[in-house]
Amino acid sequence: MTEKNTENTIEIKCPVCGDEMFLNKGGAFCDQCEIKIWRRVAKKEMTDEELRQLVEKGKVFLKGLISKAGKEFEAYLVLSVSEDGEVDTHFEFSKKDGKKKSVFGD
Repeated sequence: MTEKNTENTIEIKCPVCGDEMFLNKGGAFCDQCEIKIWRRVAKKEMTDEELRQLVEKGKVFLKGLISKAGKEFEAYLVLSVSEDGEVDTHFEFSKKDGKKKSVFGD
């Protein structure tokens, strides 16, 4: 279980079980179903508000991400929860015509 530090935490609802998640310097954590959503992605530290938006709305637009090749990019980080409660994140990129393109080709 994740150690709760009620000082400097922001409570949000878990997208899997609906229990309270706690936001701290590492990310968002649920003690009930034990999911973890890490704050650091593609060498960027998400702000509290970005992490909150990802958990509550399932999607957040991020700038200043760094690819494995060292190139800066921006994309939507999308949070999805499967029927069996598995949590996954992936990037969606905007094409010039305004349509979104998933890194998985969706």
